[in-house]
Amino acid sequence: MFNLQWWEWGLLGIGVYVAVVTLARLMQGRREALLAELTRQAAEEQRRKKKEEKLRQKREKEAQRLKKLLEMQRRAA
Repeated sequence: MFNLQWWEWGLLGIGVYVAVVTLARLMQGRREALLAELTRQAAEEQRRKKKEEKLRQKREKEAQRLKKLLEMQRRAA
């Protein structure tokens, strides 16, 4: 294995270089895809939480309105 000619060492070096560069590009592409997916999920989660918060506030406001209405009815009765 180690008894190679200079040109064989050169070809081996080129092959190793191509393999390492290809692997690095594949890993970078996967990282970017994963980052995009996680960013999308985080944005979706934020929208969901904001929607839930608005709904909670709306329900709370409606409950307060009904409570006041009941108090007014009790006073009138």
